[in-house]
Amino acid sequence: VATPEEMASDDAPLLAGWFRERLGLRVTVPDYSPAGIHLLGGRIAEMRGRPAAYLLYEKGHILMSVFMVPGVRFAPDGTRAVAYRGATYYTTEVNGQRAVVWADGERVFGLVSALDYDGLLECADRLRSARASERA
Repeated sequence: VATPEEMASDDAPLLAGWFRERLGLRVTVPDYSPAGIHLLGGRIAEMRGRPAAYLLYEKGHILMSVFMVPGVRFAPDGTRAVAYRGATYYTTEVNGQRAVVWADGERVFGLVSALDYDGLLECADRLRSARASERA
């Protein structure tokens, strides 16, 4: 059976090392388990001609995709700016799924899911905070 993840694992440090080895990037793998969202695994995807880290999570039977694309210019056309906990995120819908996107330095992040925007913004904020902690 084909699965959307190349590396099926709920072990965040293992996945972070897997991405570092294959992409040469430090990828933050956030822990969303307090919100009932569990890590399923990850894969290397392509976005705008560049390799991207793709993490897959699940809450009940609802999937959530988390993308990190290095070196891409962020153009929020067709999105709506939303302020959340002191940061600006951009929301839109993609193929019937909700998306929250933001830029952090030379990287663009995106969360895509059928979860509501409040849940996605909370997850985006947790990822932003985890990245800030890793850099400190």
